[in-house]
Amino acid sequence: MAQIVRRVVYEWDYEILDKYGDIIDHNFFDKCPGQPRKWQTKDADRICLVLVRYEVEGLPSDFELTGDIKLTSWAYVKNGSLPGFFDDGVKVPQRFHQELKKTTRQQVFGK
Repeated sequence: MAQIVRRVVYEWDYEILDKYGDIIDHNFFDKCPGQPRKWQTKDADRICLVLVRYEVEGLPSDFELTGDIKLTSWAYVKNGSLPGFFDDGVKVPQRFHQELKKTTRQQVFGK
């Protein structure tokens, strides 16, 4: 019998919200896309950048999100920074803070 493994998978998401604050669409990314730009909000009232954390169970041969998602948590970017913890209390890994800083710096300075 195959052994079931549990792994953690992360992805960045632009949550697209309508004027009532309801999520009407998502755009997911493997790498941080940076802060939403004004032109990206044309069809939405607001776009939120969020880091999503999934705990997934499946076979070792399964791809990242093809197993059963057991837990999902979110860390919303506010004022250009990630919080220290996801909404369930799990610490946000430092590499994502660095990725956001680097992407934001590239957007502002082109470097």
